[in-house]
Amino acid sequence: MNPHPLFHRLRSLDARLKLRSKMLIAFIVILFLPSAVIGFFSYRKSSSILQEQTSGAYLEALRQTAINISYRLTEVENISEILYTNVQLQEILRRANRKELSIGDIIGDYKAIIEIIRNLEKSRNIYRIRLLVPNNPLYASENANLFPVSTADLAALDKELTMNPGLWNGVTSAARLTSATSRKILSRCTG
Repeated sequence: MNPHPLFHRLRSLDARLKLRSKMLIAFIVILFLPSAVIGFFSYRKSSSILQEQTSGAYLEALRQTAINISYRLTEVENISEILYTNVQLQEILRRANRKELSIGDIIGDYKAIIEIIRNLEKSRNIYRIRLLVPNNPLYASENANLFPVSTADLAALDKELTMNPGLWNGVTSAARLTSATSRKILSRCTG
């Protein structure tokens, strides 16, 4: 039987090598193979662990972001409720609706409204509060926090919001109000 040519070469190489070289080769093979195998599996395991930790960190960041957004939206809804239920503000708006105001009353009402708004803007993470004021009292031309709105536009907005109760939960935006009337009101207010 004729031995394999590779086996024959290894045998001739073995005969030519000194014992020191043979031991060095055996030592390298004995150390290198297990080290390479251990290194390969360690790399795979650490890579897997890093991926899991990174995914976990991203998921935690997303969860925290969702909590933060939810908190801020709840805060905006709470501010809206505070404004809606503010007795002083309601009385001022009723007086403006009756049009029985002197210039002194208008100035006093304006200062009171601005004070209410500023206090809420300072105490919360609110950038700006905007109120639509009916029947165009003099202070509604301020166009920073107060905007005039006609009774007809308010009626149309009220009708739309009554027909679509999910549109208005204390928080409103131009994106949520869809009718031409409400867009007209909001564009006049923001423009």
